[in-house]
Amino acid sequence: HKQRGRPDETKRNGADKSRRGEDIMQEMEQVRTAIEISHVGRTFPTAGGSFQALKDINAKIPKGILTILKGRSGSGKTTLLNIIGALDAPSQGQVLIEGKDIARLTERQKDNLRRKQMGFVFQAVSLIPSLNAWQNVEFSLRMAGIREGRRQRVEECLKMVGLGSRMTHMPAEMSGGEQQRVAIARALAHRPRIILA
Repeated sequence: HKQRGRPDETKRNGADKSRRGEDIMQEMEQVRTAIEISHVGRTFPTAGGSFQALKDINAKIPKGILTILKGRSGSGKTTLLNIIGALDAPSQGQVLIEGKDIARLTERQKDNLRRKQMGFVFQAVSLIPSLNAWQNVEFSLRMAGIREGRRQRVEECLKMVGLGSRMTHMPAEMSGGEQQRVAIARALAHRPRIILA
């Protein structure tokens, strides 16, 4: 006669397999998720008390997907982008970048995260006025610690945004749209994992 497993053992084995399956699914989800926003809130002190810019924000942003924040002016979009970019900290909740809670990083680690893994296109463009287009883009590679192939990469990025003939122009000599394109080239140059714009 074949010996059958006891019912309790069968249940335990089934439960163990189920837990292993859940663990694998969670690991796969972390691999696919670039940014996880969990119950994020942001409150600013004011003369009359406090102002709540964000309340209980939750989102999962997958890798390789263009994600758009939509909302009226003053709804907290820039505040949330600043928190994701480790430029500000939430009053409540947490933001995970590829599974790591950025609030737990030291200031130096946050700097490295911004310099090497993130690209920023600010609303105000924020080009360095004393540097030409080429130098502004090249500066981001210096900040990321990239030494090899800088010239080629800068030219590649400026040509990508249609400014191949404007590399030596200063920001003051460029239109607002051209300055914005320089900022995009600068954000792309060091091949960041995340671009915030």
